[in-house]
Amino acid sequence: TEGARTFLPVRLAGIWLQSDAWRLPSTGDVHPNARQFLSVDNQMSGRILGSWLPLTPADLKTTALQNARAASAGARIVKEAWVRRDELDVLDLEIELPSGSLPHLLIGHYVTGAPGTVQLTILVPREVAEARRGEIVAVFNSLLMWR
Repeated sequence: TEGARTFLPVRLAGIWLQSDAWRLPSTGDVHPNARQFLSVDNQMSGRILGSWLPLTPADLKTTALQNARAASAGARIVKEAWVRRDELDVLDLEIELPSGSLPHLLIGHYVTGAPGTVQLTILVPREVAEARRGEIVAVFNSLLMWR
């Protein structure tokens, strides 16, 4: 913890979380390659996964969608963009997860390359996703990868 923010590391990356917006769960295992975090109001949940195994861009997208479909069989990509950040290609995906009366979006930031693969995802109710976009982007922008 550094002042008003906390660094959350995994194997080959980490993120900075603003303490007034995000918290770590009070229970759960701490793994070197996967960490979870929650918004302070419990409306959003996030996860960062790190792996030494690099994936092809096509495999990265397929893996992201398969993981989402494990949680909700009707998951579908509703937004996709490849961007270049810090000399790395980043896949930004929004995956809709239908779940009863309250559909969610899984907003993901997926990076693969020579150091390995990082998946940074935030699950948010679809109805508040746009209002919370600034908080989500701040987490994505805080991503650091070791090279």
